[in-house]
Amino acid sequence: MEEFLAPLSKSLQPYKDHIAQGATIITILQLLSPALLVNEIRKAKTTKNFTIAPFIGGGVLSIMFVVFGQLMNDPTTIKVNMIGVILSVIYITAFYIYTPIEEKFNVWFKVGLAGAFSAIMIGYTKYEDPNLVEQRFGLILTLLLYAVIASPMTELKEVIRNKSTEGLPFPIIFMGFLVGLSWLTYGVVLNNAFIILQNLVVVLLCGFQLSFFLIYPSKKVVKDKKKRN
Repeated sequence: MEEFLAPLSKSLQPYKDHIAQGATIITILQLLSPALLVNEIRKAKTTKNFTIAPFIGGGVLSIMFVVFGQLMNDPTTIKVNMIGVILSVIYITAFYIYTPIEEKFNVWFKVGLAGAFSAIMIGYTKYEDPNLVEQRFGLILTLLLYAVIASPMTELKEVIRNKSTEGLPFPIIFMGFLVGLSWLTYGVVLNNAFIILQNLVVVLLCGFQLSFFLIYPSKKVVKDKKKRN
């Protein structure tokens, strides 16, 4: 693949900095999207009916990508995901503030598990064969990324049954598509097969989910029928 894409990579080299800046800006916008959920929690003044999973998941992924950026010696990846780590800390802190006293221990427990997992992964990179660590750690990171990106697909059964995309988070999916596309382009510039394949799957997963918004409305058909009656 790298030999096949070499000519395209070479032709894009003059635009490398601009493509990197574009990918950075789009990723930061995606990292800011959980702020909308935090605002909903602030309005409700409680975390009841909300989950901390998106904030913890985003934080773990950001930490993993910082480590991966260090393995690749890529300043852009490190810089963007350091911002993600900082934002995740802010989101988790805000979540904790609005968590009822009886539930605060659960927050600490989940954060502790995430921290332990991150520490284990970081430790793994220190002891793995230097010739294999980038590839193997990248595979682990890719599986985690796919799990997060594909999570809305658990709602597709309901979407098809109700013929409505009301349960799908369009902004998150759409931003995921744009981020995947921008980093796919950056991967082509670097002529890095791993980054290309990783983000190609992200684009395909998000694109598949977005296609349902073209097929079904964002409101439940049942409600529309009730209104007509």
